[in-house]
Amino acid sequence: MKNTIINIGGLATSEDASRIASILGTLDGVMNVNIDLNGRAASVDYEPSVTSLQVIKHKIEEMGYKTL
Repeated sequence: MKNTIINIGGLATSEDASRIASILGTLDGVMNVNIDLNGRAASVDYEPSVTSLQVIKHKIEEMGYKTL
């Protein structure tokens, strides 16, 4: 398992945080998602043999946020 921190532009409310965590949690290979609303970042634990950082970032961008 690998952990990464992804800075997210446009993350402003607890609803945003819940939405991102919920959707990322449905991705195959994503084990855990914690959103730091104050830091505007997501901490994601994932299995690199199943998914990639690029897939996770793409999903965030599909939701209308920017990955920094």
